[in-house]
Amino acid sequence: MPFERGWWLLALVLLIPFAYWLIRAERRRRDDLATLAHASILPNLTPDPLRTRLRIVALTAAVGCLLLAVAGWRRSLLDDVPRNDRDILIVVDTSLSMAAQDIEPSRMEYARDVIRGLLQRAQGERVGIVAFSGTAILQCPLTRDYAAVSMYANSLIPGMLPVPGTAVGDALRQAISAFSDDHSRARLVLLMTDGEDHDDPPSQIAQQLRQNGIRFFALGIGTESGAPIPLIDANGALVGYKRDRASRLVSSRLNAALLREIVDAADGEVELVTSNRSVEPFLDSMTRVENVARRRRVQSFQTAMALIAIVCLLADVWAGGGYRRET
Repeated sequence: MPFERGWWLLALVLLIPFAYWLIRAERRRRDDLATLAHASILPNLTPDPLRTRLRIVALTAAVGCLLLAVAGWRRSLLDDVPRNDRDILIVVDTSLSMAAQDIEPSRMEYARDVIRGLLQRAQGERVGIVAFSGTAILQCPLTRDYAAVSMYANSLIPGMLPVPGTAVGDALRQAISAFSDDHSRARLVLLMTDGEDHDDPPSQIAQQLRQNGIRFFALGIGTESGAPIPLIDANGALVGYKRDRASRLVSSRLNAALLREIVDAADGEVELVTSNRSVEPFLDSMTRVENVARRRRVQSFQTAMALIAIVCLLADVWAGGGYRRET
């Protein structure tokens, strides 16, 4: 329902005295005319009783429709909470490059902090996690159990998936398939990566996000100067840094160009994190995203109410011209 139930009661409270006022005003006008005009010419000065009743009904209906249209406008505001009609999928890069420490304490730890901040803002929406490197998996299905989402977020570690690489396209494809078929729900994707893609350019799959009405946000984590990729053992201890076949240190850099390409294709928003600064404004912009499908329903309802009100007012104009004017 596009408006709160209380508006039904308010509309009823306002319409009953309004209709009563119209009836009393019409009776008072007839009584006044009866004192001024002879009974033989009184029918020429007053409209047909049937048209009079039609005017009262039309005016009452017009006012009622306008009240309901105003009620629908209230529900289209952006502060509509709880936001239980939205789904958010967080797509997290878990390749070895996310262990780089150009963002302290590391890129992955920063990504986990962002997830915790997003969960703190959650107010009824369903949240899920997709983890990817050379392949992608649905780490946590969409749920309102934020404790479970936080637990899965804490389990994200660089190199957790057996296939090396950074297949951003596969990750976005997995995110699209993880959403339900209910297109009345607002759907958001948050991609967190350093942008070092070793797969085909993901711009085509990014266009599918836009075509499916999915709002896309990208958070690029890292610096353009880059940092060596640390190697961590099963106990979490540093055992060295990744090297190429010539024993040279391998550095990972933020690929801002790729992220902007994806964002342009998906018509989304991007934020580049090159230091330990806060991303509060970025998260705030995500939490303010309104359910587009609901907004369209509300606007359609308002348009229908306005059209009915116009028809009722035209009926009132027509009924008001029903005087039997005679010479």
